[in-house]
Amino acid sequence: MKFPGNDFYTAIHRYADHLESDYNKAGFTHSTYAVQFELGRKFIKVVSAHGDGHRSVHSFICLVPHGKFRYGDILKAAGWAKPAKNFARGTVLDTDSYKNHRWAGI
Repeated sequence: MKFPGNDFYTAIHRYADHLESDYNKAGFTHSTYAVQFELGRKFIKVVSAHGDGHRSVHSFICLVPHGKFRYGDILKAAGWAKPAKNFARGTVLDTDSYKNHRWAGI
């Protein structure tokens, strides 16, 4: 998958590593967990894939600035096809902006 720049590619994979680590810290050892990316026109869809075949949208990453959102902003998923556009949950370009979030909910 081709992304808009090497630094951005590194940043989103660092974000994926953080999500996987948080999932494992939460003690969900009964299934495997992986993060997958699906490239769209305005967003990258971040998909949680479980070992049992279950997939769900975890979040979205902005690819283009629009409205109040900037390139790299992390948005919560409102559903499978679109992000919640109330506010950004951080940016993949700054690990400090999201590292204290408990993404696994525990």
